[in-house]
Amino acid sequence: MKSKKAIVLLSAIIVFSCALRAPITGVGSLIGYISDDLSLSNMSAGMLTTIPLMAFSAVSFFIGSFSHRLGAGKVLLTGIILLFVGIILRSFANISGLFVGTAVIGLGIAVGNVLIPAVIKAFFPARIGILTSAYTTTMSVFAGISGGISVPIAKAFGWQFALLVWIILAFAALILWLPNKNLQLTNDLGIYENAEGRRP
Repeated sequence: MKSKKAIVLLSAIIVFSCALRAPITGVGSLIGYISDDLSLSNMSAGMLTTIPLMAFSAVSFFIGSFSHRLGAGKVLLTGIILLFVGIILRSFANISGLFVGTAVIGLGIAVGNVLIPAVIKAFFPARIGILTSAYTTTMSVFAGISGGISVPIAKAFGWQFALLVWIILAFAALILWLPNKNLQLTNDLGIYENAEGRRP
């Protein structure tokens, strides 16, 4: 890839990676606040942490097929949009929005989980190890940050804002991914081309 395109793609990957765990890891710390405010049962509160896992398992198998048909760039962009919309629903649409938004977030995260490693493999074959490590480390670091700052934010501004704050990462990922929306999966080896059928 040309260096400018590589930098744009790598930036999009890293920022999207930041948003792949942070929106859900902070929920566990906020369960008490959410349950008290919305009068949730223990079972309902527990579902908030299991819904994303259910979403992962439900759609992960189909993401490769969607990527092949529609193009990996468009599917990843859709994943980011789902993440963005889910965060808004979860923060502002009361109990129904809390659960629906959490499920939508899970769908968006599943897309990133499946396709980002394939994009790294396709476009950065000489740096697969270091970039995969950067991807996983970034997710872990922001997962820890989310768990650590969610309660202080909730105490200061409310649990809704503590959940909403991660929309900043989703929005940044959305903007950065737009130049990469035409990336297309062309075979099972993870080789990508642009919309004109040429490799960048």
